[in-house]
Amino acid sequence: MKRIFPVVRKIIGVVIAAAILIPMSWQLYTHRTEVGAYLVHIDVRMLFVALSLGILDLGILAFAWLLIANRLGITLGLHRDLKAFFFSNLAKRIPGMVWYLAGRAYLYRTADGGIWVATTGTMLENSLLLLGGLLLALIVLPRQFGLNNVWILFALAAVTLISLVLSLRPSTLWEFAQLLQRRDKIRPTIVLRIPTWDILLWFTLYMLVWIVGGLAFHCFVAAFYPALTLASFPFTLGVSTAYSLSGLIAFLLPAGLGIKELTGVYLLSRLLPTPLAIVIVLLFRIKLLLAEGLWLVLSYCFERWERQPPR
Repeated sequence: MKRIFPVVRKIIGVVIAAAILIPMSWQLYTHRTEVGAYLVHIDVRMLFVALSLGILDLGILAFAWLLIANRLGITLGLHRDLKAFFFSNLAKRIPGMVWYLAGRAYLYRTADGGIWVATTGTMLENSLLLLGGLLLALIVLPRQFGLNNVWILFALAAVTLISLVLSLRPSTLWEFAQLLQRRDKIRPTIVLRIPTWDILLWFTLYMLVWIVGGLAFHCFVAAFYPALTLASFPFTLGVSTAYSLSGLIAFLLPAGLGIKELTGVYLLSRLLPTPLAIVIVLLFRIKLLLAEGLWLVLSYCFERWERQPPR
């Protein structure tokens, strides 16, 4: 039974992704003339700005992780920390979050505290990131998209509360696992004493990640749709936030493949023609991969330069 479940999960993931992406592809095919007209008039300068902001956004995300690793005492050095961060970040593209968590833990296995402290730090990182995104969603989405349903707001508030608890007490998940399993062998005793000011600093950085990411998405959309003005930034910020949150929540598929696209297209099509919204959302994923790849290459170059003997 344990062997069958992963196979069934993958099949379900492929079916969901196909059910979402195939109709999108058909939309692009049937409106190829209209889409081609938009692509001819792309603003290359705005694309460059969007890519630059995306690289900056990932840099802030990496900087926040460096601060967490340093506070937890698991730092491997600047260049190795950067390589570990961006390498494990690419593992999010593999189905299931387990590869991302396992990859990060494996890369920090030689650090003080080893796998358990590194995993706790990763959970802290994602809890703060999720908390920032949910708070931004509670502020932006109801006003921009009319999501005034009480149950939607209640669900967002509940997840926000859970994220807040995990952020303030990162070891909560391990303690809950011990309670369920009633085993002392699940993890060694980890005592984390993190000053409140550090938590607030990291949370501020993750809020900045969401805002800069939203600005990058706004510039990316403006590159294809020149009529978009800065006054529409709250709208594109809401789309970007919902798009990224759906990727964090959709663990079944690789980086939310299909789920993220469906969310982005559904919301963006309220402002743009649906075929154009599909093109923008699909190309934006490629832009994200390009920015991650550039950072990974840079981190490898930094480490190589560090290893070179002085002349």
